[in-house]
Amino acid sequence: LQHDAGNYHALTMLSNLHLLSGDGYVSSTRNKAAHFSKALSYSENAMYQNGAFRERIDRGEPVWEACTSLTAQEIDAMVFWVTAVFYYYKECFGPVGQMVNFHWINRAKKVLTAAEALDPDWGGGIIHLSWALYYLSIPEIVGGDREKSAHYFSRAIATGPNRLLNRWARGKYYAVKMGKKQIFLEDLNW
Repeated sequence: LQHDAGNYHALTMLSNLHLLSGDGYVSSTRNKAAHFSKALSYSENAMYQNGAFRERIDRGEPVWEACTSLTAQEIDAMVFWVTAVFYYYKECFGPVGQMVNFHWINRAKKVLTAAEALDPDWGGGIIHLSWALYYLSIPEIVGGDREKSAHYFSRAIATGPNRLLNRWARGKYYAVKMGKKQIFLEDLNW
């Protein structure tokens, strides 16, 4: 970025690396928040390289509205942005903070919807996986739906049958939360 501040590939890869660092390599909430905030920023800067998106942002529109101007070429930045919001929400807010900041989940939902409209099967099922986690994680009273979650996990696996992430996530998150020991064993043994 020192030589090319608008390098889309570098921006998206830095976003992804901060997601991985925040999730897997730091333990304090403060450090996680720093990594997830950087991931959001790098994703936004990557999306900002799209001229139509940039115009809307410069006019004052928020990311979750301006994202409808993005193209399939920016899906990875969109997905990393959504993932950063989800991680920040889950890892950095306590129960009260989650209630107060639930509007961020709705914002992420708008960006994920825009990405899905561009290419629902993108990335070997990562968009389906994101929906599966969304419907599994939020309380049913505000839109969570365990059947939809199961459906989207199945779609993710069907779309990317050889992607470790799809099986690992279903085993780790869905099977554990729903008490599905057989799915847990099948997915993690796979």
